[in-house]
Amino acid sequence: MRGVHIMRLWRIASVLLVFSIVLFWQGVVVAQDTTLVQIEQKLAETRQKMEEATKNNDRALYEKLKKDYEYWIAAKKRLVASANFNAKLAREKADAFNQGNRALQLGRYKQAIEAYKKSIQLDSTFALAYYGMGLAYKKMHRYQQALDAYKKAVHFNPQYSKAYFAMGAVYRSLKKFNSALEAYSMVLHCDSTDYRAYYEMGVVYAKLGQNRKAIEAFRKATYYKSDYYKAYSAMGAAQVELGKLGEAIRSFQNAVTFKPDYYTAYYRMARAYNDLGKYKQALEAALNCLKYKPDYIPARVETGRAYMGLKQWDKALKEYQAAAKDPRWRQYVQYQIEEIKRHKAGE
Repeated sequence: MRGVHIMRLWRIASVLLVFSIVLFWQGVVVAQDTTLVQIEQKLAETRQKMEEATKNNDRALYEKLKKDYEYWIAAKKRLVASANFNAKLAREKADAFNQGNRALQLGRYKQAIEAYKKSIQLDSTFALAYYGMGLAYKKMHRYQQALDAYKKAVHFNPQYSKAYFAMGAVYRSLKKFNSALEAYSMVLHCDSTDYRAYYEMGVVYAKLGQNRKAIEAFRKATYYKSDYYKAYSAMGAAQVELGKLGEAIRSFQNAVTFKPDYYTAYYRMARAYNDLGKYKQALEAALNCLKYKPDYIPARVETGRAYMGLKQWDKALKEYQAAAKDPRWRQYVQYQIEEIKRHKAGE
């Protein structure tokens, strides 16, 4: 779905680019037409004066006016040639940019980069092409070159929020979290209502262990997009880290209200309920998670915890045995299985 979304965005960008180039060159033509009108006026005036000089047998004036006339004829030719040349460059620039977009959509990243470079050769200030080149470099995991391209994009268009956003994503990949925060701050400088930037800032703050700042960022994300389920779930995770389990559960409930099949939020909710000793609610949340993601081993673990809390040993054992298939959980669940056996032996 994300790839389809990117393709749609690039189609829109391509159409807008061509449209803007057409409008731009229409403006140039209007300006040049105005100049051509002025030149034609000069030519007409000069011809009239030449006729008067001929009638008056003023040879010296006639020769001077003739040179003026030749000057304006040459100026007219230069202007027309310049307009044709500039229009040709504009078409070539748009063609190269669109070729880059198509190659990017098809996953031909090297080809996309070459096309964007050709477009930039025709216009070294072309921010859209630098941005596209950055996307291609990022896909190839050439992060420094991606950053260089994005920086060029915002240099030539300081309000290019998408380029700042993409820059933040690269910094996150490189674990340069402070730089990522600066990039997302620039997104908000361009558009203070960009909920995605608040969300990404929250994610970075959480990675830095600054959970209060993370919660505040997630709250702002949900303020500007009230149904932003990912932000509610991430907010809940940060609240868990601060020991605010009740608030976290409410955040997880908000997440599944707006996206009923969001299994991650159900899983986190189950953990929080288990930590509070509310095993019935934990079991319900864990089973909802498994309803939408049957092979999600962490939910099996929380289901086992809930059954243990409810002293339903056989059901807990079954869940832990299923979870033991995952090597990442094997040590933990083996310990829990031994605990269940001890409980059953003591009954």
